[in-house]
Amino acid sequence: MTRQIARSRARCDNCEKVYLILDLDRTYACKACDGTVRAIDVTDSGQGEASDGEGHPEDAASLRHQANDALTRAYVWIGSVTWLYRLGALAYAVATAFAVLALARTDVPEGPGVLVVGLTSLLSILMLVGAIVILFQPFAWTLVIAVLATVIATVHIVGPDPLGVAALASAIWAAVAWGALVPTSRFSKLIAEHKDLYIMHHASATTRRSLKGRSAEERHERLLTAMHRAARRAWKVSTGAAALFALVAGFGTHAVLTSMRPGILSNAIASFEAAWNEGGLAPAVEYLPVTIREQQAARLAGVTTGHWGEQLPELPSGQLQRDKDRAWIDYQISGVTMKASWYLNGLEWELLQLDLPVPPLEPSIDLLLEAWEGGEPDAIAALFSEEGRATMLESIVVAARERSWESFPEVQATDISNYSGGSATVVLDLERGKVETQWHLRSDGTWGMHGLKLPRRRAKR
Repeated sequence: MTRQIARSRARCDNCEKVYLILDLDRTYACKACDGTVRAIDVTDSGQGEASDGEGHPEDAASLRHQANDALTRAYVWIGSVTWLYRLGALAYAVATAFAVLALARTDVPEGPGVLVVGLTSLLSILMLVGAIVILFQPFAWTLVIAVLATVIATVHIVGPDPLGVAALASAIWAAVAWGALVPTSRFSKLIAEHKDLYIMHHASATTRRSLKGRSAEERHERLLTAMHRAARRAWKVSTGAAALFALVAGFGTHAVLTSMRPGILSNAIASFEAAWNEGGLAPAVEYLPVTIREQQAARLAGVTTGHWGEQLPELPSGQLQRDKDRAWIDYQISGVTMKASWYLNGLEWELLQLDLPVPPLEPSIDLLLEAWEGGEPDAIAALFSEEGRATMLESIVVAARERSWESFPEVQATDISNYSGGSATVVLDLERGKVETQWHLRSDGTWGMHGLKLPRRRAKR
């Protein structure tokens, strides 16, 4: 004799909580006490009530049809959220590509640039994984996208362009994501209540054929197995896709940093300063271009000697100014300002010029006074260029003989005039007459004489 089931309801054997069920031959676990829930026989209770209130009697087929309709409507929302994930994955993949390419620019700091690449890559990966596994964990992943969208919208809104297109789009996106939580939550409850129907939507044709002729319990077990298999497959696919994306983003970032991004200016400057402080001028000038290195080295050797002698002072940190492919640094060294000019040559920063002010003339004048007071014509002649030295020595000796100087007259005072850039006039005031000298800055950065005019001879009586 066939049993009559009242309103397709079931009751917990332990706490007697009443449920509405679809499969009359199955037993369920009670949500309240974890007891066994069985279908209610007419002989047990003619007026068994569901926990959600009174209702008209419905058979299992009608309830199944209603559940299918509810699941179908929920799929529309899940499909919309899935497309949100897909669009998000695409958008952040494009953002990652632009962030990677931006690292090739000199005005993009490397550290923050790499951080942006990492953030956009992470968002792309989360969106990609969410688009694949959301059918198996709809509410959790919808909540993830809602939180991410809110964070992104907040960043745009508090950023420098709060009324821009990006801020508006991110705010709309966040609102849609939070709005999708309600139907997604309902969908998650439908899945929990009608798991077999939900799984049937995703079962393959082979799985559907294998269910024919089997008992309700066997069908349930096979559907659960198929669902678990599909979930594992989705996670494997999403994990593989995420790993591939991370690999591509990492390789692209490395390629840009090593082959397209110019060398970091701060590293080049630090290397130059270390060479100066550890080895002096010789290793420092090696940073200059080869075409001007020899000429610059000779000039710098003279200028630095004129300022500081043979021992160079330590190079302190300077004040940096720069634009896209040029940089200038002012170093304050023992009261002297040295200017270093850098330029971007392809992918590397190179030192273009070291510019020091004209060394003081006074030490060279002191050499002249010392030689004059010592009566040393050869020491005076040594202050001239090498090619004119012998001629000037002969002229000084002849002039001293003609003036009957047993020693050179005492210098009473020294006057410097016409001192501009690389030339100067120095006059030595004697007791009787004046010695006028002309000076110029040589190509090696040292001062040298190129003219000497002795006082006129006194006429014989």
